[in-house]
Amino acid sequence: MKSSTNYVSLIETWLKRRTKSNGVRRVGASNIALSTDLGSVRDENQDRAVVARFTKKESSSRIICVTADGMGGMESGLDCAVKAVSSFLMGCLQHIEAPIEKMLHEAVLTADKHVHHAHHGRGGATLSAICFAETGKMYAVNVGDSRVYGIIEGNLKQLSKDDTLEGQFGNDGNLFQGRHELIQFVGMGGDIVPNSIPFPQESKGWLISTDGVHFMASEVLEKVAKNASESGVAAFRLTEMSKWLGGNDNATCIVQLRPEESWDFFRGPVAGLLEIWDSFGDLQLFIDNSVPSTDAVQDVGRSSGNASPIVSDPDKKESLVKKSSESAGNKKSTGGHKKRKPKAEAPGKKDDEASSRKNKPQLKMKFDDSKDG
Repeated sequence: MKSSTNYVSLIETWLKRRTKSNGVRRVGASNIALSTDLGSVRDENQDRAVVARFTKKESSSRIICVTADGMGGMESGLDCAVKAVSSFLMGCLQHIEAPIEKMLHEAVLTADKHVHHAHHGRGGATLSAICFAETGKMYAVNVGDSRVYGIIEGNLKQLSKDDTLEGQFGNDGNLFQGRHELIQFVGMGGDIVPNSIPFPQESKGWLISTDGVHFMASEVLEKVAKNASESGVAAFRLTEMSKWLGGNDNATCIVQLRPEESWDFFRGPVAGLLEIWDSFGDLQLFIDNSVPSTDAVQDVGRSSGNASPIVSDPDKKESLVKKSSESAGNKKSTGGHKKRKPKAEAPGKKDDEASSRKNKPQLKMKFDDSKDG
């Protein structure tokens, strides 16, 4: 694998791996849990949700939680959701030193460009995300009709505003009541305006959900959150209730209850480590020396099958850590390369090749069916 590895492509491949129809996972000591369910009607789950932790050089971390819902009735909803999440994460890394609000804003623009280059406006996804730092500062961003909620004084309050005709103009009489058409989405290209949301300091928890969850009344969502013993129980109950009520759509959510108990989660194990969790497993990418800079990004995602590298400098030293428990001992050669007989090596050549192999990145994916992170 070359050092110009496309991290976006790696994350996309991981997010498209075969999984069960439903899954719930608690993420370490974070009090964060993810849950997703295919539902009873759909043939494919076009929702994607991840929790990511990037540990910076000074061993402090930023936690990023993001959900995307591929748009039904348009092209390749699953691919759009996967591309939105993966490129959004890379956009966050490119602006990791910026204030949280700016980082999220720029990451949405990166995701929009990536999806649009692949599908040319014929497909798209919603996107809702929360980022928080060890300082306690939190910000959210939203595009489309997935939602961000905060738990404030014991009540569940919708903090985002749906990018639908009803959501944006529903208060102007009855003209737009019941009009759920999206007025913007990730992948529309160019004119997207991310909705930045400062998180109330008094918030005692939060919820991100796709419309397969929040079609239920907000009072129902609030009661589930209030009566759950911990985040994993709340997340599972929300997606399970969606299925009980017909399961007409994919249902996905990320929940954190009692965030004040999760500060140890900000202490990542190694500087430069990007850890990603979804409802079925986790992926770890180690970026040696530095985070990819904005200048290293070129036209991400020209086509859905062959995205351009997010890192354009082939000389950067990057390595990926963790090994797939499913792929260990089952390596396959990339076809088209003929085997050659070994040649006599010049003095010093062996050492050079050993050094070159050492600097090549390695991919590790971990698949874990357990519920506990």
